[in-house]
Amino acid sequence: MALSRLLPALLAALIFCFPGAVRAEQGITWITHPMPPAFISDGPDAGAGVGDLQLRFLMQHLGRYDHRVLRSSFARMWTQMAREDGVCAQSVFLSPERRKVAVFTRRALREVGYRLYARPDAAKRFTPYLTAAGEVDFSRLARETDMHGAYFGTRLLPEPVAGPLESAEARTDLQQAQSTRQLLQMLAAGRLDFFLAVGNEVAFYHRGDLASFPLKDVAPFNDVYIACSDKPLGRAVIAQIDSLQAQDAQWAEFVAPMRRWHTAAEIEESLASKPRAAAP
Repeated sequence: MALSRLLPALLAALIFCFPGAVRAEQGITWITHPMPPAFISDGPDAGAGVGDLQLRFLMQHLGRYDHRVLRSSFARMWTQMAREDGVCAQSVFLSPERRKVAVFTRRALREVGYRLYARPDAAKRFTPYLTAAGEVDFSRLARETDMHGAYFGTRLLPEPVAGPLESAEARTDLQQAQSTRQLLQMLAAGRLDFFLAVGNEVAFYHRGDLASFPLKDVAPFNDVYIACSDKPLGRAVIAQIDSLQAQDAQWAEFVAPMRRWHTAAEIEESLASKPRAAAP
């Protein structure tokens, strides 16, 4: 009898002193986006995307939290991150606008940057706009041609592409598509002269021949990060991930899922990545 009366008090003391031993501390909402090979939601490789596997790694090492996974669009992701605490996302680009609502990890994965893709039989159309290094000068292309292009609309365009398109002299049309798959379909149907995309996403959907050109003044690799709400919980989660990723052995384990879907150069660049300076 005496023991039965003591149990509730002992349990209450345990909860008060060691809350993590009884329940998860707080909840994180991980927003994933439909962008293979980062996240793969259907087919034989469902759940085997780079981001899918890296998310499992993060959940394992952030065991003090409850984790909820929500599939959503990029637009909704940033809106929710601005409104709520504890909202996080992977495989995202850092920009000044996004830093207004989110905090980002310090160590970046590196992926092949934007390239211009066209049908092989149309490759010669771009020869007049190539630099000596074989890069397309997009500023000249935008001013001097009436070509029709497109890009995945949720992606941030690099400034050497976005700037010329905003110029009053621009003649090239660049529309938004809903996915990399749609870009390939539009190109095959003759509705586009070219599209802009990152290499690993194109390779996931297309194994045939495409003409591919680097872009002048566009970095050969994109840095991609994990981001969380710029609020107390989000900042605490990013601090814990930074501490984890600062350890080279843990970083190598985090990079490992890239081996199936990315090039050797991307893996080498990612493994060599160092934490950037902390944001002011």
